[in-house]
Amino acid sequence: MNLIEVDSRMFLTNKAKRIIESNQGISTGALIDKLKKKAIPESMIDELINQY
Repeated sequence: MNLIEVDSRMFLTNKAKRIIESNQGISTGALIDKLKKKAIPESMIDELINQY
């Protein structure tokens, strides 16, 4: 991974975590839909959903 890929992944991860933290009261399916609409990659969504 080069520096741009790392920065991009970190940006998307932080963005996804903020979305997850601010929407803790909604269902997992609705949360996944929100993340997809914000262009978070499916592999990252799976990884983050399993953490929370």
